Amino acid sequence: MNLSFSRLVLVALALACLSMATTFSLAAYPERPIRLLVGYPPGGGADFTSRLIGAELSKELGMQVVVDNRPGAEGSLAAHIVARAAPDGYTLLLIPFNLALSPSLKKNLPYDPLKDFEFITLMASAPMALTVNPSLPVKSVADLVNLAKTRPGGVNYGSSGTGGTSHVSAELFRSLAKINLVHVPYRGSGPALLATISGEVNMCFGSLPPILTHMKTGALRVLGVTTSKRAKVAPDVPTISESGVPGYEFSTWYGLGAPAKTPRSIRLMLHAEIAKVLTMSHVQARLLNDGAEPIGSGPDEFQKYFAAEVNKWKAVVKNAGITPE
Repeated sequence: MNLSFSRLVLVALALACLSMATTFSLAAYPERPIRLLVGYPPGGGADFTSRLIGAELSKELGMQVVVDNRPGAEGSLAAHIVARAAPDGYTLLLIPFNLALSPSLKKNLPYDPLKDFEFITLMASAPMALTVNPSLPVKSVADLVNLAKTRPGGVNYGSSGTGGTSHVSAELFRSLAKINLVHVPYRGSGPALLATISGEVNMCFGSLPPILTHMKTGALRVLGVTTSKRAKVAPDVPTISESGVPGYEFSTWYGLGAPAKTPRSIRLMLHAEIAKVLTMSHVQARLLNDGAEPIGSGPDEFQKYFAAEVNKWKAVVKNAGITPE
């Protein structure tokens, strides 16, 4: 046996041992509890989705998934912690829509949303709705667009605050419809919705569950949902896109991510287990009751979607003249 052949044999044996060790390590995952960081306080949509799916995932994995709420800096605190964590599959991040919006609104993020995370799955999305005070003389999205064009600057909308979901969804609407709307920011989505009900503002974009409740009482008129397809919880409400503003699409969504360099095999395994959880009838029912719809897309699909969202909202924020802080 010559020297070169001996070296090849040794290298082959070393690679075989490494492969066996890696396979054994991944086969044992998870060996301890998994921490899922959520950048928002308990009680909201992000927390609800995390706890619902985390509880079922714990059963499927045979290991506890612990939800760790780390509110602060509009979700950036939790994202920063996960970006610096070991890429071993034991620290995960609930990736909300806001993470894709943050590069457009924040100047000095302590992490890069596109480079510092691996994407696992887009778990669920939640449509919003465009609603108006019933006194506004419009019955459809097309009516609203025509009214705004005949009254430049004469139609206003309430939002949860500058840079919030209800603000950017309205700005996307304004841009695509080519109309002039006046922004009236409030301290939260609740006050903006109440201002629309009272007639203090003409319209707002908001979450479906509370809006549908007020629609049934006649306190609000719902003109359209923001997603490309009609919402399962409101199949009779048309989409904004089909009602006069082609191409309009917006939803808040929740995905799952991990620190950069987390092994792909771990991410694929987690995706498979979560996809299984999302097919469970009681999970789907609870998501729909909260206004969300299950998705379960794979790592590559979610990564492409996230990158597209980042680019989309950069353009919207720039067009709206929103200054990054």
